[in-house]
Amino acid sequence: MFKKPSLMLRITVAKIFGLVVGIGWAIMLTAMPQAGIFDLLGYLLWWVTLGAMVGAFGVIDWLPVLNRRFTWWLRGPWIAGWLGLVAVMLAYGDMAALLQSYFQGFHLFNSPWWFVAACALFGLVCDLIATIAAGDGKETVQML
Repeated sequence: MFKKPSLMLRITVAKIFGLVVGIGWAIMLTAMPQAGIFDLLGYLLWWVTLGAMVGAFGVIDWLPVLNRRFTWWLRGPWIAGWLGLVAVMLAYGDMAALLQSYFQGFHLFNSPWWFVAACALFGLVCDLIATIAAGDGKETVQML
C-alpha cells in the first residue's frame, strides 16, 4: 500500500484494526446482562493493545532456532492466541460467568476458551492487514 515499510505505520494500522474490533466487541457486550462499563472498556482496550502487539511483532520474520521464515499467517495467530490464552487463564471465572449469562441454553459457546480462538483469528487478519499496509521484517526498522 505504501512505498516504504514502517514499524510505526504497522503498529498504527494494527491498533486501528484493534479499535474497530474492540468497538464491535463492546457493542456485542451490551447485550449481555452481566457486562458492566469496566467490562466494555476493558475489552475495548484489550483489542487495541492486542493489535499493537501484533503490529510490533511484525519485525520478527525469522526463526533462527528452526532456520525458517516466520510468516504473517503464523506470526499473527501465534502472538494473539498466546496473549488470549494468558487473558483466559487470568480471568477464567469472570469470562465464564459473562458467557454463561449470555448463552444460557446453548452450551457450545459457554467456554471462555473460545476467546483464544477469537484472538488467534484476530491476529491472522490483523497481521495480514498490517503486512499489506506497512510491510514486515527488518525493513520496517531501517532508517535509510
